[in-house]
Amino acid sequence: MRKRWNIWLVICCGIAFASVTAYAKTQEAGVAEQRPLWQPINKWDRNAEIEFSAFVEQLGTVRARMGCIKLHHCLQSPEANMLWSEEDRTLKVFSDCADVPYTLRAYFAYKTKRPFQWMRHIRGGRYKIGNRPRNYADFLDPTTRDIRHFLMRLSAHIHSGYYRMHGKEEGTDTYPVDIDRKTVRPGTVYYDPKGHVLIVYKVEDNGVVRLLDGHPDNTLTRARFGEKFARGSARLGGGFRNWRWYTLNAAEDGRWQFVRETNEELAARGSGFSETAQYKKKYLLEKYWMNYYGWVRAKLSKNGMRIRPLEEFGELIESLCSDIRDRLEAVDIAVEAGLHAKDHPGRLPENIYGTTGAWEVYSTPSRDARLKASVREIHRFVNTALEWSEKGDKRLVYTGGMVSLARALEKRWGQSQELEGCGFSYKNSIGDSVSLTLPDVMDRLFALSFDPYHCPELRWGAPADSAERATCPDKPTKVSWYTREQRLRNRIERIYGERTGLDFGPEEIPAIHLGRLMDTWAAHVREHISLNAPKIAGSGWMDPATDTDSGFEGCIEPDPSTYTFKSP
Repeated sequence: MRKRWNIWLVICCGIAFASVTAYAKTQEAGVAEQRPLWQPINKWDRNAEIEFSAFVEQLGTVRARMGCIKLHHCLQSPEANMLWSEEDRTLKVFSDCADVPYTLRAYFAYKTKRPFQWMRHIRGGRYKIGNRPRNYADFLDPTTRDIRHFLMRLSAHIHSGYYRMHGKEEGTDTYPVDIDRKTVRPGTVYYDPKGHVLIVYKVEDNGVVRLLDGHPDNTLTRARFGEKFARGSARLGGGFRNWRWYTLNAAEDGRWQFVRETNEELAARGSGFSETAQYKKKYLLEKYWMNYYGWVRAKLSKNGMRIRPLEEFGELIESLCSDIRDRLEAVDIAVEAGLHAKDHPGRLPENIYGTTGAWEVYSTPSRDARLKASVREIHRFVNTALEWSEKGDKRLVYTGGMVSLARALEKRWGQSQELEGCGFSYKNSIGDSVSLTLPDVMDRLFALSFDPYHCPELRWGAPADSAERATCPDKPTKVSWYTREQRLRNRIERIYGERTGLDFGPEEIPAIHLGRLMDTWAAHVREHISLNAPKIAGSGWMDPATDTDSGFEGCIEPDPSTYTFKSP
C-alpha cells in the first residue's frame, strides 16, 4: 500500500510540475486564451465567508471524531464534506500544512462557483524576511483539465512562505487581523513563522481555538491553539490571517481580469484588518497585563478572562493525549515505509526541522517539539492557577482555596491516566504490542527519537537495558546516533534557517515533568510550606497593571524571557 501511495505521489507531482511549466510558458508567450474551469456565477462576500466557515467547521468536527484521517478521505466523505457530490467519491489530493488552507479555499470556490486566484510566485522564500507577491495564477488557465489537476497544480506551488508577508503588503492572498470572534472563525488561517500553517475549524465559547493541521505524510490532525505555536512579528506576518476578496471583471479587450481588495478597502468594509494588533509585546485587558496567548484567549472568550481550572486542566490533558495519538500514527507511517530497516545516513539534514525528501515526510522533530511545548504549557498553567488560588485572584472561577485546588488537580491528573484516550500502544520490532501510559510518556518525553531510521523502541524512548529495548535490532552505529542526538531532543523551541548540529540544544533536560510537578505541589500542601517553584515564563496570564506600565505599543519582536510572575 505504501509503495502504491509513493508511486501515485510521484506521478501526481510530475503532472503538476509539467502543467505548471506549460502554463508559465503560455504566460511568457503572451497567450490570451482564457477558459474558466467552472462558471463563476457567485462572488466573494460575507455570505461566502459564512458558507466557507460552515464547510470547514463540519470537516474539522468529523475529523475530530476520527471520521477521516487524511484530507482527501475527508473530502470523499459525505459526512465530513457538506459540499460532497458523486464526483468526490474518488477525489485525490495531496496537501501538507501550507497547502491545506489553499486546497480547502480552492475546492470551496469550485463547488460554490466563485472565482479563484492565488499567488503563483512570490519574491522571497519559506524563511525569508520581506516576502511579497510576484505574479498570480487562476482558474482561467486553459491547460487545466479538471478539479483534481487544478488542486495538484496549486499544491505544487504553495509553501509556508506564501503566508510570510507583512500586513502592509498589497495583493497578498491573506492578511493579518485584530482578534475577536468575528475575525477568528472557522476558515481563518494561523501562520506560525517557524514554518507551520493551520486552519481554524472551531472557536469554543471559552475562547479555545481548535485547528486542523496538515503534515507531509498527508495526514490531517487536530490542534488546540496555545504556546506550542509561535506568533512572530509584523514583518514575518505571523498569527491569525483571513482571506482577501477579489472580483472578476470583463476588460475592454474581452479578457477577464481579477481585481483584488486594497488594504484600505479591507479596513473600510470592517474586515478586522490590522497591521499591528497581533504584534504587541503585551496587552492590557480588564486591568491585567497579559501576553499574546492570554490576550487571544480572553478576547475570544464569551466570558472574558475567567478560567475554570479543573475544566481547563482536563482540556489541556485531553489535547496532550491527542497529540500523543497523532504521533503514534506518524511513527507507524514511518515504520510502514521501512525507514527503520535502512542504514542510517552519514549525516543529519542541515536543519532537522525544515528539509525535503524522506526526512521531511517521516521524521518528527517539529511534531515532537510541539508535544513538549504542550507539556510545558500545562506545567505553566498548573503553577499559575495555584498561585492565583492562593492569592484569591478573581480571574479564577473556583470556590475552594489553594489546598483544595491542589488536591483536585492531583486527583484529576491521576484520573486522566485511566482515560481511554490517554492509553497508548505501539508495535515493536517483532510485531508485538507495547502499552504505554501517560506517566510513561512523561518519563521518556525527552527520550522519544525523532529520527525515522531508528527502531520503534527508540522512537518511543524505551529505557536502556530494559526488556522493552531488547527487541530493538539497531546496530551500534544507529544506537550511537540516538545517543548523540540527545541535545537535539532536549530542545523545545523549533529553529529554522540555521544549522542544527548535534550540539544544537541544552545539555540538561527541561524540568517540565507533570507528574513531578503534581508531587511538588502535593508536598507543599501537606507540609504547609511556602513554595518557591521555578516560574516558567509565558503562561499568558499576567499580574495586574501598575501606573508605571507602558503597554509596549507597536510591532515588537516577542521576548518570552520578559514575562515573569511573582512568587506566592
